[in-house]
Amino acid sequence: MDAATFEQVYEAFQDFHSYFGSLFGRRESRDHSRYYLQALLVQSGERRNAENLSETVPVSARAMQRFLTESPWDDDAVMGRLQEYLGPRLQHPEAIWVLDGSDFPKQGRKSVGVARQHCVRLGKVANCQAGMFLACISPMGRALVGKRLYLPESRTSDSERCATAGVPEERRGYRSKTELALEMLQQALRRGHLRIGLFAADDAFGISPSFREGLSALGMCYVLDVPEGFTVWPVEPEWTAPVYQGRGSPPKPKLVIGQRRTIGERSAQLVEDAWRQITVAQGSQGPRSY
Repeated sequence: MDAATFEQVYEAFQDFHSYFGSLFGRRESRDHSRYYLQALLVQSGERRNAENLSETVPVSARAMQRFLTESPWDDDAVMGRLQEYLGPRLQHPEAIWVLDGSDFPKQGRKSVGVARQHCVRLGKVANCQAGMFLACISPMGRALVGKRLYLPESRTSDSERCATAGVPEERRGYRSKTELALEMLQQALRRGHLRIGLFAADDAFGISPSFREGLSALGMCYVLDVPEGFTVWPVEPEWTAPVYQGRGSPPKPKLVIGQRRTIGERSAQLVEDAWRQITVAQGSQGPRSY
């Protein structure tokens, strides 16, 4: 990269940061936010902790850590500004919301939300934090535009531990992952910067009737994964009307037996022409096709 190109990149970076800088309060915090973002962009190591990041910018690891843990800036406001910034850049008729979870192995009694729970990254039950992330996927680009940290009931029921970990009082009530996901989507829709009516998520959310109903109430068209053993019914179930024998109350209609089946059972009955193979990406072992 020559000097002229580098100068253009740096000016673009400064303009980008200035769009968010006022949300970080005092000048010192604004400067640290710029250094932190700059370090994330240039640090190539896997472990991007405060010590590693501080090696690339003129600020100490302690100052970087204090900015992250003690500076009183509102991350919800930053996320709202990010959605505002991305709205004109990602808006497209084919854009969709995508929701997915990600778990982070972590120890420490003072770390928020750490508990023994299933960790997808490790493939087993372990001490970890569970996060959920909302993304906007568009032909114009893609970006993470929302996040929530899941607090297990074992943590929300322990007020002392919540206080020690710094959990705000308004966040200490238990909410399921599906409730947090709907809250995150509702917040993005209220802001109105990304006007998207299509939604996709995996079977952790597809199996929840309340989550599907919540999406419908928001006017979302959605595609949700479900497991093979998920039970389904015909769109219009068939009923039988038993013959009334003239004694007692008339018998109530009954569902025809055999209509309640699993997705796997119904899929097995489809003819070969009903299936279409889709290649979604190039993986390390070749094309990822479904």
